[in-house]
Amino acid sequence: MKNFKRILSIILCLTVLAAFAPMVCAGDKIAITKLSADFAIPAAGEKMDFTKISVPEGSHYTANIATVYHWVNSEAVYVNSEDVIEEGVRYFVRIQFNADEGYKIDEASNVEVVINGKVEKSWVGTAMVETVFTGQVKGPEVEPKPEKLSFMDYVKKVLSIIFFPITFIVRVIRNLLKK
Repeated sequence: MKNFKRILSIILCLTVLAAFAPMVCAGDKIAITKLSADFAIPAAGEKMDFTKISVPEGSHYTANIATVYHWVNSEAVYVNSEDVIEEGVRYFVRIQFNADEGYKIDEASNVEVVINGKVEKSWVGTAMVETVFTGQVKGPEVEPKPEKLSFMDYVKKVLSIIFFPITFIVRVIRNLLKK
């Protein structure tokens, strides 16, 4: 009877180990939780260079420009390396990330993606992100002027800042008094 219990406990242990074995084998890859890439945004009148994309030094992944397109009358028009970027047109760029051997790109909800210094949240597929740029004529860099607010705009902002917490507190007190 003792031998039977030992054999049964060994079988139970082996069954538990076998159940967790696939998780251990799949978990040997290191998850990448931050992706970053920079690509050259062409000026209006220039051609899109699909090869000018880079990732930070020491990254364990690569990035490439998969597609570039824009919309014309609800139809996607794909851009190739011979097409010239037009002024004022919004171009959508899809960037594909590929993990190096021994690494994997984590689930989209766990990954922060930065394209040309801007955080992107437009996942299009597995490890593919979409960003947007508008064709513009390059010129001297001009500092944007701060928005001028009228006196009434200031008053509205101040009142909204003051009254929002007050209305919230009043609602909480009303709900407490009802109970």
